[in-house]
Amino acid sequence: MIFGDAAGLAVNRNYNLRLDRGGALRFEYGNGDAYGAVISEPVLETGQWQHVAVVCEYPRFYLYLDGECIQSGRMSLPVTPTDGASRRIGGWFAGFFKGDIDEIRLYNRAISEREIL
Repeated sequence: MIFGDAAGLAVNRNYNLRLDRGGALRFEYGNGDAYGAVISEPVLETGQWQHVAVVCEYPRFYLYLDGECIQSGRMSLPVTPTDGASRRIGGWFAGFFKGDIDEIRLYNRAISEREIL
């Protein structure tokens, strides 16, 4: 996990951003009854800093890596408050991020591409 809700069931995770073992980014979001996920191609490289941003503007999402939109599409449901667990940075029961995490920001609005740059 990079950042997000650590609830055990995906439907109860308000949102989380994590890295799969193969280097793909996963953004998961739930509403208490259902959940959706956005999964990138393997993108993160070992041994260098990279900037990741996810913008959710229901019904669309945008996934950025180092200022470039690498994936966009439709969300299956909006990001909705849930009764999930507390927010975590860098780890949860399913594993821990092996690296450094710096400058996490969470906005209550969809930020522009210019702001991401």
